[in-house]
Amino acid sequence: MATLDIRVKDAAGAWRWVPKEDRKDFRRSPGEEVVYRARVRRRGQPAQVATFESLTLAKKWIAKTEGAIVEGRHFDTAEAKRRTFADLCERYAEDVLSEKRPSTQATQIPQLAWWKREIGHLTLRNVTATVIDDALRKLGREPSNRGKPRAPATVNRWHALVAHVLASAVRWSWVDDNPVRRLQKRREPRGRVRWLDARERKQLLDACADGPDWLQPAVLVLMSTGLRLGELKRLRWRDVELTGKVGSITVHESKNDERRRVPLVDPALETLRAWSKVRRLDDDRVFPSAGHNFHRAWYAAVTRSGIENFRVHDLRHTCASLMVMSGASLATVAAMLGHKQIEVTLRYAHLSDQHTRDAVATMAARFLGGVDG
Repeated sequence: MATLDIRVKDAAGAWRWVPKEDRKDFRRSPGEEVVYRARVRRRGQPAQVATFESLTLAKKWIAKTEGAIVEGRHFDTAEAKRRTFADLCERYAEDVLSEKRPSTQATQIPQLAWWKREIGHLTLRNVTATVIDDALRKLGREPSNRGKPRAPATVNRWHALVAHVLASAVRWSWVDDNPVRRLQKRREPRGRVRWLDARERKQLLDACADGPDWLQPAVLVLMSTGLRLGELKRLRWRDVELTGKVGSITVHESKNDERRRVPLVDPALETLRAWSKVRRLDDDRVFPSAGHNFHRAWYAAVTRSGIENFRVHDLRHTCASLMVMSGASLATVAAMLGHKQIEVTLRYAHLSDQHTRDAVATMAARFLGGVDG
């Protein structure tokens, strides 16, 4: 909201404010000294005030200030005028990024370096929504390491990082506002759902049996529990419960930094019991050899199986798909897989359509069969 007040000094040296109702038709009289006070206010922020001897200059300042507010450049703190985005990146790397998981650091350190190269020279007051959006557009046009344009999902990861970096700046009182909140993320295509049918599951497990001794147990656990590959590689024997008819795996370091417990049943439970009898004594990890060797052994097994268009992560899709087709609710699947947002789990909703129809048909035949239409 902007206001413009007029103060007049008459020939006798007395100052007076021009009433609001008279400002529109105000005309300076000979011998009068006039000062125009422009004020721009924003909810939750102190008013910005400036005085001018010219009405034209006052109006230009109001327009410029309001435009800066829209772009997030106004209401600057002293830090925003003094600090550069490169300064912010350095503090973020030291105070925030260093506390994240090594796998997250490996991904975000190059991303942070990219942002620093692109806009590190700018003072924080000049890091606007427009500047960020232009940088993201440029990122989307640049080829990735594979020589292809970056997908919207990839650009959104950079978007999320710079949003968190600037949110940290707000928390540290380096800026008053986060300009990224004005930007929308790129629309991502719906994630694919590739899962194995019974014949393909047998083909894959048979092919894995011809690989390293750890490969078939590892793949069976992934397929049965929906664990992410990183979670499997970090899995330790102390987090595996093998007693009883239903065992469990406790995941401590998940993608969403949330602990969850995953049920473990046969045949994966029986397989892990057998695998535990030949466990290494010098390493508490369940699959220590899978660390750097998994992908080579995996791709060789997939090639031997003759299965096409199938990735490691699709084992997770297979687990979720089979759960849904077995009657599990989407909420149950989300809890099993560790999905933080149910929207991610909704990709499997279509698989339950036929099973839902079957359940409704059974209900109608059992309870409504005698109702006359």
